[in-house]
Amino acid sequence: MTAKILQFPDSKKIKGYKIPLYTDEEIFLTAAAINIFCDSVVQKVNEKNITDYDPTLVINALVKAKESNLFSHNTKSIFKRILQSVEKIEIRV
Repeated sequence: MTAKILQFPDSKKIKGYKIPLYTDEEIFLTAAAINIFCDSVVQKVNEKNITDYDPTLVINALVKAKESNLFSHNTKSIFKRILQSVEKIEIRV
């Protein structure tokens, strides 16, 4: 009996990000960062539509918020915690 090798087509993989937001405070601060630091956002971001936005846009807004002088030290530590919890993932298309 001979073995038959099957060749499967290579699936395309897109790199993405997973941003876990566990508390209402994290959701509120992330939405605030997007609303303040993203000029391309036309509609105001809230907890209902926050998942509609590109994760790279959200990450950039969080980085800008963490580095700005608008927020307190405690708030900046929340931004830092959110950024540290961001996970890179591969999405198969």
